[in-house]
Order: sequence, then C-alpha cells, then structure tokens
Amino acid sequence: MVEFIQHQKEWLTIATALLICCLLFSFAVLFSKLLRAIHSHAFFQPCTLPGVQANHLVFYLFALLSMYKQSRPNCPALTLSVLLQGLGGICRIFRDEKLFRIYLLFKPAVFFYKPESVEVVLSSSTLIDKGREYNLLAPWLGTGLLTSTGPKWRFRRKLLTPTFHFTILEDFIPVFHEQSSVLVSKLKRLDSEAWVDVVPLMTSCTLDIICQTAMGVCINAQGDDNDDYVKAVHEIGNAFMYRVLRPWLYPDIIFKCTAFGQRFRTNLQKVQGFTRKVIKDKKAAMIESGKLSPIATNAPEGSPMLRKKRKAFLELLLEHHLKDPSFTEEDIREEVDTFMFEGHDTTAMALSWTLYLLGTHPEIQKVVHDELDDIFQNDVERDVTRDDLSHMKYLECVIKETLRLYPSVPIIGRECNESFQVGQKFAIMEEKTVLANILRRFRVISLDTRDKVLVQPNLTTKNVMPLRLRFEKR
Repeated sequence: MVEFIQHQKEWLTIATALLICCLLFSFAVLFSKLLRAIHSHAFFQPCTLPGVQANHLVFYLFALLSMYKQSRPNCPALTLSVLLQGLGGICRIFRDEKLFRIYLLFKPAVFFYKPESVEVVLSSSTLIDKGREYNLLAPWLGTGLLTSTGPKWRFRRKLLTPTFHFTILEDFIPVFHEQSSVLVSKLKRLDSEAWVDVVPLMTSCTLDIICQTAMGVCINAQGDDNDDYVKAVHEIGNAFMYRVLRPWLYPDIIFKCTAFGQRFRTNLQKVQGFTRKVIKDKKAAMIESGKLSPIATNAPEGSPMLRKKRKAFLELLLEHHLKDPSFTEEDIREEVDTFMFEGHDTTAMALSWTLYLLGTHPEIQKVVHDELDDIFQNDVERDVTRDDLSHMKYLECVIKETLRLYPSVPIIGRECNESFQVGQKFAIMEEKTVLANILRRFRVISLDTRDKVLVQPNLTTKNVMPLRLRFEKR
C-alpha cells in the first residue's frame, strides 16, 4: 500500500512538471503573438534608426526590473551600474553611427552621445519639449526653467539670463571663497582620518553657496543649522528616483496614497515653505530699503528710474513681479527651487569626481599644485580673485575632462515631435574657487581605483559606494 502511494506521488510529480512546461510553452507562444500584434498596432511607433536587435518589450521589462531591484532596501547596488555600463557598451557598438535606438515600451528612444550630434539637439531652438519623466518633478519645481517648454520657457530663459552676467558672477566670488574656507576648516579636522566620504561635504558646501548667491540667505548647511531643510532637499531627490522606477506610481492619486508619497509631501512642504518665507522676507526688506518699489518698477521703459542694472537672481525676479503682477510669487518660488536643486547637487558631484580623479592621478594633481603655487606664490591664505580664476587654465581643463568622464547629469531627455538633421560659467567659477582653496592646502589620495568605483544614473551621476579620499596637508 505504501509503495502504491509513493508510485502515485511520483506520477503526480511528473504530471505536474509536464503541465507546468505546457503552460509555460503556451504562455511563450501567446506572448510572442501578443508582441507581434503590438508591433503591428497603430500605437507602436516604428523607427528605422540603428539600434539593439532585441525584443522591445522584453528589453524594457528587464531594464525596469533591474532598476526596481536596485531601489530595494538591502539589495546590492549593482543593477543600475550594470545597466549604465550596458548602455556604454551599446555606444561603442554604434560609435560610427553616433547614435542608437532602443524601445521604452512602445516608443523609440534615440540616444545621442557624440559631441557633434549632441550639439545639434541641445542648440536647437525647437527641440525644447522635455521628456515625460520631467512631469514627475512638477509637484516640486512646477513649470520652472527646467521643466517648462514653449513660450514660457523662452520667456523665463530671457528673464534669467542676465542674472549670470559676468559682472554679477564677480560679486559671487567672495561667497565662493567664504564657503570653501569653511569646507577647508572641516577638512583640516579630518586629515588624520583613514578616509573621508567627500560627497556629503561637497553637497553641504555647494548648498550654502547657492542659497547665499541665489536667495541672499545663509542656511549654514555646513554647520548643520538647517539640518531639516538639507535633509528634506535630499529626500525629495530620492523620492523622484523612487517614483521613476515604479511606473504604477506615476499617477498622483496613487503616489499620494503610499507611505513614500506622504513623506514626499511632508518634505515638499518643508522646502517650499522655507522658499516662500525667504521670498516674502526679501521682498519686504527690499521695499522697505527703497531698493524695490511698485512706483519705480511701473515707470516707463527708458526712464532714469529704470536704468539697466545687473540684478542678482532673487532681486531680479522680485523686481519683475512688482512690475508685472501676472508673474506671481509662486512663479518666483518655482524658479528659486529649480536653481536651488540644479545649482548645488550637480556642482557637488562635479567637485567630488574631480577630487577623486586627481587622487587617482598624482602626476596630474602635481601639475595642478604647481599652477596654484605659481598663481598664489605659495600663499595659502590669500583670497581667490577673478584674475586668479582666469589664470587657472590647467585646473579648468581638469574640471572639463572630469565632466566628460562623469557628467553631472547622466541623461537629458527631449520629446521630438518633428524631423531634424543630425550633423556654464557660474559652475566653473565656483568649482575653481573651491578646488583652489582645497588643493592649495591638501594633497588628495583616492583609495579606490576607477574599476572598483561603480557609477549609477540618478538625478545626477552618483557613486554607488562612498568616494573614499584621504586629505594630507601639503
């Protein structure tokens, strides 16, 4: 009886295995037919450009699954790095074509990566529609310069361009020097450490700089005085990537119901509340001091009261607000939040990667040291001037080569709705000043070679593990 039962169990196991195989085979056949039907349907957009010969839906699902696994807690941070390396490999395969195409679900995505082809896209006056993923930034940045398009984008760009005139940037150099000096004092206390994760230090420094230059307030991020605000800014960036990797969270009504969505809204209220308070306080102070008044800003164009003057970022926005009430305080908030985000994280990563590469190439670092010693005559305490920055030719080359290897923003998205033929001074000045103040005093040593440092695409080009550097006094 026992033998009969065991025999029956064996047959049952075999039958179950066969049934599973049949079901999997049937699923594969149906899935294949479904894909062929999808490809022939009107909503599938065919593209004849060279690209990966792979099943489009399978490729998309694999990439999405990889990115989702990357975002899981306690998961080895490898998949996004592998995906980025895979894209790099495809770039090499299609190096002669200078572009390649993959499918993101049913839509072709064309990647440009050669300077001559990228230039055509970025210099176009018509290819300004942002990718759909940018819509996920709308709760935070609204329709500011980063996310807007069409006439609004052109108007905002024309309005904001004068705030980065070189005469304005000259006034920012003392701020660059002041905040980088705070950073140097922190590094001096850390020179006995075995290694230092440089990214948080650079992030706090650049956040202080952008707040002081763009908004005229010092949040003392390096001194942890506004720790809640700093953490909220970082949490919002993390929330964006969390949502990007989960398409089912794209609808606001679903995302708001999740615990992550609720934390996102809490952090958003902190950041936007801080920005709105700064705008109101700055507006009141400027009106009270006579620097800004509705009477003056309503004067006719060309009158002596409206002499053309270069204005700093927030001051210019407030002047335009009182001149044209349709440009509201909320519009100002969108642009301030946009530049707060764009102006600190990108520069922080550029500084971090530059220091890391200098630490892995001591011979290049020596040339930078020699250039700085020649400019400052071995005086490590003298303030950096605009004339000093203009003589830092080699350091500028180092920064630009770093940006080539580790671009601050790994991918820029555009929606193309028409056919076309394919044939940054604020940041550079800030980076030169910060690096000059560090490298005049320290020798940087990187503890990990480039093949061991994994890179992952995020809002900016991030390191997977800490960038381990050691700072030795010269």
